[in-house]
Amino acid sequence: MNLNQQLSFAKKDLADRLGIDQESITIKAARQVTWNSGALGCPKPGMSYTQALVPGVLILFDVSGKPYGYHAQKGGKPFHCPTKQAVIPKAIQKEDLA
Repeated sequence: MNLNQQLSFAKKDLADRLGIDQESITIKAARQVTWNSGALGCPKPGMSYTQALVPGVLILFDVSGKPYGYHAQKGGKPFHCPTKQAVIPKAIQKEDLA
């Protein structure tokens, strides 16, 4: 998957997840990042991950003022990562995500 395909996949998944039209979803950011582990910025408690840098993608959406994030490795299928669980790479500035 290229970035546009990942973005389309994630947007459709979020619309299906929330039961809304895709037009209700605003794209806040879609960029290539380097995740610092195999957790792809979405570590689950009790799990262990490879500690290698992983090229990937961070996609952020807004729906009625609520943020939603999708993470993926480069070329991979994006998955929803709850905001409270997400670890954003330090190279991404908070103002870049606003």
